[in-house]
Formats: sequence, structure tokens, C-alpha cells
Amino acid sequence: MLALSDRQLVRDKVAHTLLLPWDQGRFGRSIAVNWNACALVAPAWPGVDFAVIGENGELLLVDPAGATRETSLRTLLPELRPGKIRSASVAGDSLWLVGGPGIVVEWQHPSRALDRSPAGGAGSNVTDLPVFETALAMPDGSLLCAGWDGEIWLLRDARWTRESSPTNLILSAAALAPDGTIYLVGQAGTLVKGRPGLWQVLPPTTEDNLWAALWFDGTLHACTSRQLMVLEDDELCTVGLPEDPDSFQSLSARKDILLTTGAHDVLLLLPDRMVRIA
Repeated sequence: MLALSDRQLVRDKVAHTLLLPWDQGRFGRSIAVNWNACALVAPAWPGVDFAVIGENGELLLVDPAGATRETSLRTLLPELRPGKIRSASVAGDSLWLVGGPGIVVEWQHPSRALDRSPAGGAGSNVTDLPVFETALAMPDGSLLCAGWDGEIWLLRDARWTRESSPTNLILSAAALAPDGTIYLVGQAGTLVKGRPGLWQVLPPTTEDNLWAALWFDGTLHACTSRQLMVLEDDELCTVGLPEDPDSFQSLSARKDILLTTGAHDVLLLLPDRMVRIA
């Protein structure tokens, strides 16, 4: 499922998203919504193929036949503090939605969501809470959230702790290596490596913002808006691709296939070739 935006509508500041399914080389029937999507995920819920999350808390469920059902975080959680949703991730049977200031929601079922935000609910003092840009579910059941000002927070056993971060730059995405090492990427090529309680900044190899991170094919993959990069000896290196695609924004993978999407490039990277979807 691809989430698309029309450039003219973006320039006119019109909220919209066009959802376009692609399967086995064919595009399906598109779905249009009048809000800006910030995340597209596939939860492990019966009868749900995709879930689309809007930046203002809109929620759209798409079943395998393409039928849709729309609701809202504000309907499920009327007391959720005001703010924007920035991203979402799948962890077991739950979806974690994060944003700011300090918004963390565990969406457990199409009609059930829990406010897991630090410092309580809507009436709390939020001046010291960051905007979370990314969340990473850990094997021990804890949740790591990172975002603006280099903030790194950990939710374990219903208790939040604030990590000592080695950077004050925005952290936009996170990835977990099989050995438990966590990688955080973000503003101005920032690359943070470590574990809770022990973090280090690796020397940047680009001044461009890093928007996505994914552990794939035995190493970390990340991207700027113009380059796909791979980690080699704790250094991000540019990946050379045929046809010189020059736009990237998000990364996802299934088995040995990597999907990259950008402003005007959608690519499947297979072990033996690259396939351009759009």
C-alpha cells in the first residue's frame, strides 16, 4: 500500500492522502481520505490488511477486500492530550503511535487504545516532554521512544525513564540489530548506537537528514531524501543503484526484498535486480 500526496494540493495546504495498493505488479483501486497520513502499518489483527494513521489522530482500517472503516484516536481516547502523531510501529498484537508533546498510545484492537504517554494525561505539565518521532519495541517488552532535542525515553513495566542522550539533534528513526544493539538516525546525518544506559554518537558521513532506518540483510540501512545508505564498520556508506534513483523517504522489507519510497521513486530491491514500481 502506497500513501501518495498531490504536489499542488500540498502547495495549497490542502489535507489529503491517496492510498494506492500494489500487488504482484498491479495497482488496485485507490482510496482517498481528506487528511494527511503520517504512517502506514500492517497490524496482526484478524480481518485487517492495513492501518493508516493521520497526523491529527485519524485512523483508517483497510480489510483484505479493500473495504475501509474510519475512526479517530480522539474518539477512542477523548482525554488524550493535544498534539500531532508523527509515526507508528507494530509490536506483536499492538500498534504504538507516537508524537508530541509526549504522546504515546498503544492501539491494541480496532476499538481499544490505551494512553501510555509519560507524565499522565491531558492536564499534565508537558513543557519538559519532547515530540517523539519514532518508537522501537524491545524484545524484553519495553518500548524506546526518541525524537526532538535528541531525547530518548524508555517505557518498562509501565514506568518511564529518561535516558542520557549523547546528542541534542532530532532523532527520526530507530532500528534494532539481532544482537540487541539499537541504532537511531536523524538530523544532519546523526547516527547514535547503543543500548539503554549506554549510547554513543558515531562520526557522521553526511550532512543531510536521515529519515528512515531498517536492519536488513545483516546490516543497518538508512536513507536521506537523496541517498540510500548502508552501515559498514560503523560508517554509513552510499549504496550505488542502477538508473540513479534520487529520492528516498521510507524503507520497509519482507524476507530478502527491500522497498524504498521517495518523492518520485518507488523501488523494489531484490537480491539480483532492482524493480521500479513508480
